[in-house]
Amino acid sequence: MKYILLIKKFLLLPWLFFLLSYGFCQSTKIDSLQQIIKNSKEDTAKVSTLIKLCDECRKAGDAAKAKENCDKALELSIKISYLKGQGGAYANMGMVYFSQGDYEKTLENQIKSLEITEVIGDKQGSAMSYNSMGNVYNKQGNYNKALENYMKAQNLLESIGD
Repeated sequence: MKYILLIKKFLLLPWLFFLLSYGFCQSTKIDSLQQIIKNSKEDTAKVSTLIKLCDECRKAGDAAKAKENCDKALELSIKISYLKGQGGAYANMGMVYFSQGDYEKTLENQIKSLEITEVIGDKQGSAMSYNSMGNVYNKQGNYNKALENYMKAQNLLESIGD
C-alpha cells in the first residue's frame, strides 16, 4: 500500500510541475505583451500585439481580458485603416466566443473576418475563418455544413502552398 501511494506521488509530481510551469509561461508571455503594448505607438505593430495578447488571454482562460484586447485591436485597426488587423481582431474575437460556447457570436465574428480577408486577398485569414466556422457547425451537429467549410479552408491553404 505504501508503495502504491509513493508511486502515485511520483506520477503526480511531473504533472503538477508541468501545469505550474505552463501557467507561469502564460503569465510571463502576457506580461511581456502588455509591456510591449504600453511602450508602442498606435500602428499596425500595436494592433498585431493586441491580437496576440487577445489570443494568449483566451488560452489562459481569461475571456474578459481577451475580449478587451480584441476590442482595442479592432478600434485601433479602424482608426488607422488597417483592414488586416480588423480581420484578425474579428477572427480572434470569434475564437473567444467559441471557447465560451457562444456559437452564434462566433459565426458573426468569423463572417465579418471572412468578408474583410476576402476583400484584401488574405487567403490564410479566410481559411482560418472557414475552419472556425466549420468547428461551429461540427459542434452543432451540422456535419455537411462543417465539411463544406473545412473543404473551403483546405482549398485556400492548398492554393497558397500551406
